[in-house]
Amino acid sequence: MKKTPLLLLGCATLVLLSAFPSPGDAKGKSKTDVEFPMEAKALEHSNAGKITSYADTLAKITPAVVSVRTSRVRKGLTRDERLHRRRLYPDEMHGLGSGTIIHAEGYVLTNNHVVSGKEREKAAFSTMEIIVELADGREFNAKVVGSDPNTDVAILKIEGKNLPVARLADSSTLRIGDVVFAIGNPLGVGMSVTSGIVSALSRKVGILSEQDGGVENFIQTDAAINPGNSGGPLVDADGRVVGINTAISSPNGGNIGIGFAVPTSLAIDIVTSLVNRGSVSRSYFGIEGQDITPPLAEALNLPSPKGVLINRVEEGGPADKAGLKAEDTLVAVNDIPVESFSSLRYLAAKLKPSEKVTIEFYRDGKKKKLPLVMGGNEWRHFLESHLEVSELTDDLRSTFNIPKKIVQKGVVIVRLPQDSPFAEKGIAPGMVIVTANKTAVNTPEELGKALIPGQANLFRIYIPSRKLFLIISITL
Repeated sequence: MKKTPLLLLGCATLVLLSAFPSPGDAKGKSKTDVEFPMEAKALEHSNAGKITSYADTLAKITPAVVSVRTSRVRKGLTRDERLHRRRLYPDEMHGLGSGTIIHAEGYVLTNNHVVSGKEREKAAFSTMEIIVELADGREFNAKVVGSDPNTDVAILKIEGKNLPVARLADSSTLRIGDVVFAIGNPLGVGMSVTSGIVSALSRKVGILSEQDGGVENFIQTDAAINPGNSGGPLVDADGRVVGINTAISSPNGGNIGIGFAVPTSLAIDIVTSLVNRGSVSRSYFGIEGQDITPPLAEALNLPSPKGVLINRVEEGGPADKAGLKAEDTLVAVNDIPVESFSSLRYLAAKLKPSEKVTIEFYRDGKKKKLPLVMGGNEWRHFLESHLEVSELTDDLRSTFNIPKKIVQKGVVIVRLPQDSPFAEKGIAPGMVIVTANKTAVNTPEELGKALIPGQANLFRIYIPSRKLFLIISITL
């Protein structure tokens, strides 16, 4: 069976080019945190009365839905060179997406991929501008306050007066079958509204790589969504934003009735952290695990094939301190069922570092409860975006031929993202980081704490293939 591709929805024409800015720092802007309140009231589900139009409801939100245009130019060209070459070469790229004004101070909610671009394009092109166009025709230059590729959420800022603002609703109150609307600028034809229902909830579709820290909990809808709708709102029957339209499943790049939106219950947590702290505060449990299958459920004497079977507990991590062990089966956090490892990742994304929770798990067929304090992993998140490392074990020594007489301690590089600054310096899996900024590092946590974001960092690295140490400087 041929697999149907999943497409992120930024609409980019290859006529001209654009590169997109790295997230800005929102620190120090205000002594008072900006809040993005979500209405907790659920929709009326009695179906009482006859509805013939949603025009009045939609008229309240459509003014707050915007087009997001991005433009980038090839690096190293002067303005005159750009004007001269524009007629002959694809030295610019224009991208198109959508967004929603969610605060009177000019904060615009959209997708990360609308304003970030592809890594190969970032290498060749620099940021020129991001333009936000309102339904009333006003245009504003926008800046990226912050973005999070792990959830595909971004928040922009425009400076304007009398801006229309959309209402936000807690997406956790949604039910399958609820009427929803997708609003945006598909294919650049102009602001459009399509309707459908919530087709499914808590969808995991593999767009955001779990290996790179991606968190998926999409709302699925059959409301027509097309390229250019990315970043635009998914709206409930009361005219409130419940999601960010993000991707479609399609064999041909067009709508076939399977679209996905990031729920506000996740997006607003991310946005609030980006606006008020300049980064995403992430928590973690400190475990590795796998989904429970029916055969495992039977073997472990579990009541249902749901939960996470713990394979490894990080020594000294939150789960270890709470008393969890390998082969325990985690089934709930704060009375919220854990149905899979993906759902556990989503719960971790919703929780805050140092937050106290109650976990439920099975051990030897008996259900137990324990308190657990969530760990904070700012250093872990920072590391994951640059490289994956592990403590230097005997197995890794054997795999990469690392002699114990020469390298007693350190952390082994086991994987690098393609855009990692380490990869650009020729660093590869199997090499060992011995010191970072002249501090000995023996665990991933020690390495993370030794790094200085935004500055040059000095590393002493052992290269097994060349049997030598190398000192290099990398700006992170």
